[in-house]
Amino acid sequence: ARICRRLDGLPLALEMVAAWAGILGLAALEKKLEGSLQSWLRARSTAPQRQSNLAATLRWSYDLLSSAEQVVLARLSAFAGPFTIEAAEAVAGYGSIPGAQVFEHVASLVRKSMLALASGASPPEFRLLETTRAFAAEQLADSPDAQETRRRYASHVLRCLTAAAEEWERLSDALWRKRYAPLLPDLRAALDWAIAQDSRVAVALAGVGWPLWREMSLHTEGRQRLNAAIALITPDTPPVLAARSLRGLSELSLNTDAVSVAYDKLLEAVCLYRQEMVSPELGATLLDVAYAAQALGKIDEARRYHSEAMALLEGTDRHRTIAHAHCVQATIEISAGDLQAAEAASSIAIRLSEAAGADRTALVVSANLLEARLVEEDFQAAVEGGIRLCERLRSSPYADVLGFALGLLTIAFVFTGEEEKALIAAREAAAILREENMMFWMYDYLALRLAKKERYTDAAVLLGYANHLFARSGWLREPTALRAVRMALELLRPAMGAAELEQLIASGGHLSEERAVALALNS
Repeated sequence: ARICRRLDGLPLALEMVAAWAGILGLAALEKKLEGSLQSWLRARSTAPQRQSNLAATLRWSYDLLSSAEQVVLARLSAFAGPFTIEAAEAVAGYGSIPGAQVFEHVASLVRKSMLALASGASPPEFRLLETTRAFAAEQLADSPDAQETRRRYASHVLRCLTAAAEEWERLSDALWRKRYAPLLPDLRAALDWAIAQDSRVAVALAGVGWPLWREMSLHTEGRQRLNAAIALITPDTPPVLAARSLRGLSELSLNTDAVSVAYDKLLEAVCLYRQEMVSPELGATLLDVAYAAQALGKIDEARRYHSEAMALLEGTDRHRTIAHAHCVQATIEISAGDLQAAEAASSIAIRLSEAAGADRTALVVSANLLEARLVEEDFQAAVEGGIRLCERLRSSPYADVLGFALGLLTIAFVFTGEEEKALIAAREAAAILREENMMFWMYDYLALRLAKKERYTDAAVLLGYANHLFARSGWLREPTALRAVRMALELLRPAMGAAELEQLIASGGHLSEERAVALALNS
């Protein structure tokens, strides 16, 4: 299916690659298609020479274009996704091709089937078939226009993402994603160019683009790309650009075992925002600091940062961020054990989230309330609420929140003694959380499950692995996790000698992630 999409379903292209599928195998064939079009092999075809090779076919069609159309097509190959006529004018309209002439050339390229109209788009959007785009990109790479075109393209993507950041507070989650999620391929392509060619643009793109990775539940990719951009920060980088990238990397790392690193980088971002007196962005960043502080067990510090953030945000029109602020407050209160205050903050957060269309925040609050049920040891209520929440989340785009909720449901099942249901939920959670480096907090409960199943050696080793992860990350174990550890040890101590138990726990610190997952999720 991926190969068919890569070839846009074109019959000639499919005929050519099908001839080699049996020889190369699908995996090798797919890798082959990632290379240059000029390297594709000839099909077993009786078609005319110009149609017996896809590159030759494209070359034949390209040569029939006017010189201006050839230039415009090559420049438009910079787009990784669909584009409007205004975007085409911004990127392709310069030098020998004034912006006012781009529409005429685009219309001609559509008539000649070198461009396609994207279906259902309003305003109208255009796209290059992947095969055409790859061919045209080769023409662009060989032309003197290459760097200027890609610079203009990166600037266009930056403008779009800046607009996305500005509209974040005004649009619902659904509308924001519909409008800006299609920019993700363009963000990737623009960053690839900027990281190699223009460090300031790279830092700027990463700083306004990171919410796309969060909203699409692509945290790992976002962290990788933000790390690459942040490595380019110099003393000459404008402070606000640096602060945005640092905050983005940190927010995408908050629920991982890198939270202590995220905390330090957030403090860097706070200093930069204070330097530039950027109050709204400072307020949002202080909320992230407050969240990281509570994760590290610094409850008083978390409350101070949260109070400062609220002072900056109250009275502004940043309603989404204010809803998030109450969500963070609820998390702090759960960690502090004040469940009544957590419930009150959660109620405000849900009301504000629903009014703003902030579906993700509302779902996170629901997950936090599920965690509160676990803290107060109402495990049956946690099971019932967890099942309902996971059903809601399965129809949402928020895979990371679903993974978190499944992890909480796993915990509830472990404490109610439903170990097989716990295993099923844990496996589903792990498929999401492990990929995003967010699974570390589950191992205590999975160790308890193993101990209940009388797999004492595996349970002890897994506890040791959990100890290692918490020590490395700086995360403070929540009361529920401490309860799980205590219960596991109560089962392990009668089953083996103290020295053996200590040795097994110590050995868990040297376990690989693959081995730990295998121990945790085997029936």
